[in-house]
Amino acid sequence: MDIIGRMDAPPPIAPPTMVPPVVGAPARVPLDRIPMPPYVIVLLAVTLLCFVAGLAKMPGSMSSAIRFEHGSKNLAKGDVNGVDDMEAVFTKLDDPSVDIKLRMAEAYVTAHRPQQAAKIINKMSGEKLDKDEMARAKAVAEAVGMVTD
Repeated sequence: MDIIGRMDAPPPIAPPTMVPPVVGAPARVPLDRIPMPPYVIVLLAVTLLCFVAGLAKMPGSMSSAIRFEHGSKNLAKGDVNGVDDMEAVFTKLDDPSVDIKLRMAEAYVTAHRPQQAAKIINKMSGEKLDKDEMARAKAVAEAVGMVTD
């Protein structure tokens, strides 16, 4: 020991003591022998089905998104045929978002198709738009000659 009272090495660790089994106590059941509750099996099956359905749907939606962006980039480069790629995807959508509708209307204006842009803006008349979306919609409406408030 040194002056402070510490030892040079830690004290030895005592070996674990084995507790003898209690006579007459039931043996423990291993966890792998316990059956899974039915609600866990049902929840697992539903989760697996949703996952598989998502995987099955993903390639189609991914290719549509890629085609829409491809058309958008072609349109930005000056190729007015890019709007045809965008239009093919747009017509397949059941309920497109406001952003997609506005991008399509802007693409129609760029491709010199004001009647189709006006149709999209008219269909959007009842939708709630934020400040930026409202400014974009007004710009498209003014470009096609519609009266704005």
